[in-house]
Amino acid sequence: MKKLHLIAMAWLVGASLAPAGAQPPAPGGEKPFVYIDTDMAAEVDDPFAVYRALIAPEFEIVGLSSIGWQGPLDFPVNTRASQRMNEEMLSLLGLRDRVSHPIGAMSPMPGPETPVDSPAARDLIARARAVPEGRKLQVFVLGAYTNVASALLLDPAIKEKMTVHVMGFRFDDERLTPTESNTRGDLHAAAHLLKCGVELKAMVNSTLRHFQWSKADVDAHFKGKGGVRDYLVDRWESYAPRDPERTLWDIAVFEAVLRPELATLTEIEHEGSKVYVWTRVDIPGMKADFWEATKADPVVISRGEAAHRYQAFPDALRLKNGDILVAFYAGYNHVSLATDDFPLGGRLCVVRSSDEGRTWSEPAVLYDDADDNRDPHLAQLDDGTVVCSFFSIAEKGRRRLERSDDPRNYELERTETGVQVVVSHDDGRTWEAEAREIIPGWVCSAPVRQLPDGMCVLGLYRGDKSGLSVAGTARSTDRGRTWEAPVEIKAPEGVGLNAETDVIRLADGRLYAAMRSFTDDMYFATSDDDARSWSTAEKAGFPAHAPHLNRLGDGRIILGHRLPKTSIHVSDDEARTWRGPFQIDDCIGAYPATVELKDGGVLIVYYTEGGGSAIRARRFRLAPDGVEFLPL
Repeated sequence: MKKLHLIAMAWLVGASLAPAGAQPPAPGGEKPFVYIDTDMAAEVDDPFAVYRALIAPEFEIVGLSSIGWQGPLDFPVNTRASQRMNEEMLSLLGLRDRVSHPIGAMSPMPGPETPVDSPAARDLIARARAVPEGRKLQVFVLGAYTNVASALLLDPAIKEKMTVHVMGFRFDDERLTPTESNTRGDLHAAAHLLKCGVELKAMVNSTLRHFQWSKADVDAHFKGKGGVRDYLVDRWESYAPRDPERTLWDIAVFEAVLRPELATLTEIEHEGSKVYVWTRVDIPGMKADFWEATKADPVVISRGEAAHRYQAFPDALRLKNGDILVAFYAGYNHVSLATDDFPLGGRLCVVRSSDEGRTWSEPAVLYDDADDNRDPHLAQLDDGTVVCSFFSIAEKGRRRLERSDDPRNYELERTETGVQVVVSHDDGRTWEAEAREIIPGWVCSAPVRQLPDGMCVLGLYRGDKSGLSVAGTARSTDRGRTWEAPVEIKAPEGVGLNAETDVIRLADGRLYAAMRSFTDDMYFATSDDDARSWSTAEKAGFPAHAPHLNRLGDGRIILGHRLPKTSIHVSDDEARTWRGPFQIDDCIGAYPATVELKDGGVLIVYYTEGGGSAIRARRFRLAPDGVEFLPL
């Protein structure tokens, strides 16, 4: 105890104070590279804090390492326990293959200049070295400091390449002291962080004396929500089953960095070294931000004057410039024929996000003529042209009623235009004024799919004089300027393919077509000659309307569809088998479309149906047993 007392006394010095400004953003507004080192299994708070960081769209998480606590016998056991929880969290979020997660030291530093080598220390060195010039790796230490201090001892040059944010120390009477568990249990490492010259910021224990969180609030926001949120509830209940409140210390350091207006960062001088200390936190503000940031509910993205009162049938496209474009139908009801009080009928609208779906532009008109324009779908070709395919309906003879709320609108005989397209040459900001009908007698509810050789394929469907609908595809070899005659996909005897056909290319070069049927069963067919012909359609084994196919960067295929409600299936084996359904929402409108996000998550858009129908967006990650919903 005498040695501990002598080391601890080194902190008991006066500190000069000066307010510090908020951390400047990275050059060009890039996301900061973030590395988290945590004794995840030590308490309740670590997994809550790590979850906040892992889902933050402001962060680029590059590493999550483990560390133990307590004495020499327990330390390695606790490091392994923390490692196991790290891996569980990453697996639940579908991040295990995307975020480095090395195991940390098996003991605290035994002396002031003696590092403990470990995979975590070596990974920290590599990640710091890899940070581009002019930027720093943002390292968050939520437990013992040995992994980071050891990395700095093994490669002192990286001190210029990182900022270290620690949860630890105390700051009482303008003095920095080690009388706090993280610091007291790792004094040699703590001392090295203070003297080595690395930029150091401390969320001190003394600032968080009233940072209490209630189990009732945790249950209200997370319980029964599945995935990581139920994992966090279980962690509280297994670690502290009788505690109605806990101090969730580690959340504060992430909230202070993500929302600097909620904390005061003060510069102090400690034994000649400059250190930054958070001396005040806005506890209600941090709690409110945490619950808002971890709320994974769907958001409406289609409201606005141009979009009328009913929105449906969306499609989403990742543009080559990185923006996400969503097109949708806008009218007064599921069918919006032209009336005297609604003279142009339904129209096509578009919204745009430049920040991975977090915010969206106001709806703008994509196309609107005198017919009921509907089912817009988007594709960007290899030359940058954005193609919107759709079809339109109108009263036969262009007769119309006076009022849009007249129930006879649904009794009028209608005519269809066939497949139409308009194109944009400026990433969807402006569009052709006149639509071009490209495939008479057929309609479409899917985007143009361009194959690697440049050929385009479009899924089609139409009515038939037999009373059964027919599915098909058409091909273009000149980027959609001209189209070959459609090819029908043969259905089993007596089966009508209401179709809404979509097409995806499989890894072996074959094409796979998904189709709705009049019995609600989804059907599929394949082509081994680039859609010149198709196999006879057969059941996929589950019900689905309005199929939308999308291949993720890791090769998996997502099939979005209606039934049950709004759902997806996932294939890990090139559409031979499907996992699901995994329900996305309990609304029945659907017509979903997906876009892979830059962080490996997925954005899905769909519509709600019913009066005041709207387009919703939701973010999720694929998990081993379904989906983990994430905040937008």
